[in-house]
Amino acid sequence: MLTPRPIRTKEDFQLVYSTQAIIVWQAQAEMIHAADAGFTMDGNLSDPKAYVAAESKLLEKYARYPTLTEYQEMPSLAAGEKWGATFGVAALVGCLVLASAKRALRTDEDLKGAYVRFLIALDKSDKRIEIDAIDAVFAVLSEQFGILWAREDALQLTVVGRRVLLHLMDAEFFVREMAEHAARLQPEISSKP
Repeated sequence: MLTPRPIRTKEDFQLVYSTQAIIVWQAQAEMIHAADAGFTMDGNLSDPKAYVAAESKLLEKYARYPTLTEYQEMPSLAAGEKWGATFGVAALVGCLVLASAKRALRTDEDLKGAYVRFLIALDKSDKRIEIDAIDAVFAVLSEQFGILWAREDALQLTVVGRRVLLHLMDAEFFVREMAEHAARLQPEISSKP
């Protein structure tokens, strides 16, 4: 169970869902605020390096918080750490990497699964992996935001990149878990309050 509390009722479901939504909104607001570092008052990008540095720092901040699994395994973290950073990481990766990759590749396809597979391949690889056009875009964007480093023809996840991967995997498990709860509670959720 990756939720912060058992989900037995519609109210439990709504509380967990609302908490997750608030964390996503907070991460997006922080991302917009961080973007101020590279933009002028009229909205033009004036300093791309400052923008990328600010967004990379924000992603690292969220990635360093415990994952949902770490909370589950170490309940004592709840006293001093922020539950739900996984949703912040997912939102930031969605905006910074996946949305940019979709624009670069001119596709409407959901790239989240392909991106997680790319990160897993880098994490597990002891040898060189084959890079296609999609992976090449992922590599460029990921390096830009500190998720991996590239040297000549070698790619490797950074510490932040490994944390991002763990958060994204937990986000996928959370979505599946919430879908199961939603299906089980569907009659109660659909009923009028």
